[in-house]
Amino acid sequence: MCKYPTRRAFLSTTGAIASGMLFAPSNCLAEKQGWSIHYTFDGFTSPQERLVRDSLDYAVTRMLDFSSINKFMTENRGQWHLDLNSWCRSNLPEQRPADRLDSLVPGKSKLLPFQLIALREFNALPNMKVTAFHERSDVWGRAPVGTLDVTFDPKSRVKGNFEIELNTYNMNRSNPKTASTRTWGAVIAHEFLHNPGHKRAVDNYRDDEAINLFENFVAYDGRYQRGNPRHFQWRCEGCY
Repeated sequence: MCKYPTRRAFLSTTGAIASGMLFAPSNCLAEKQGWSIHYTFDGFTSPQERLVRDSLDYAVTRMLDFSSINKFMTENRGQWHLDLNSWCRSNLPEQRPADRLDSLVPGKSKLLPFQLIALREFNALPNMKVTAFHERSDVWGRAPVGTLDVTFDPKSRVKGNFEIELNTYNMNRSNPKTASTRTWGAVIAHEFLHNPGHKRAVDNYRDDEAINLFENFVAYDGRYQRGNPRHFQWRCEGCY
C-alpha cells in the first residue's frame, strides 16, 4: 500500500456530542453553528488513515463538549503541569476572572477550560497535522509542547497548530483494542493537550495528573470515574 499526505476538512455539529462529522471539501467554511476542522495526514496507508480519521472524529467531538469536560475536571482535580511559556503567553496570570471564568477553579486549572472556550468562540479549529512514524515499541504517540497559543488580550486569540505523531506499528487491526477508535481517540486527545502547553511528570500515567484525567474522560466517553483502570496501557514519548 502506498503512503501519501492528505488534507481534508470536515464539519461537526455543535452543542452535545455529535454522532459523526460531515465531510466537505478542504476549502469549505463552517456552517452556522458548526465547526470547520482542517487536518493533514502524512505517512499513513489508506486503512490506517481511515482509523486515524475516525479516531480524530471521536476525540474532537468530545474535546468540544466543554460543559461536560469542565464539570468532570472540576470534580476530579488533578495536578497541572504546564509549560511556563504557554501559561505566561495565555495572559491568564494577569487577568481578573472574567464572567465566563468565574465558576472555574482559580489558578492554573483555568487554562484548559479557557483554551476550550476560546476554541469554541474561534469557531474554526487550527489545522491538525497528524504524522505517522513506525517504531517497534509501546510508544503510541508523541507531540511537541507549545505549538498552539491561546491568548486573552483582551479577546481570545488562537495562534499555531495542533501537531502530533502516531506510531503505525501499534495499529493492529486484528486486535479490537489497537483497532479501536476509542483507544486511538484517547491517544489523540492526550497528545493534542501537549500542543497548548499541558505536560505530565515523567512516566506518570496515573489519574492524579490532569492530562491523564482528560485522556480517561475521552476514553470512557465522558463516564470515567476516578480510580478506574486506564482504558489501555500505552506510552507517550518525550512530552513532559
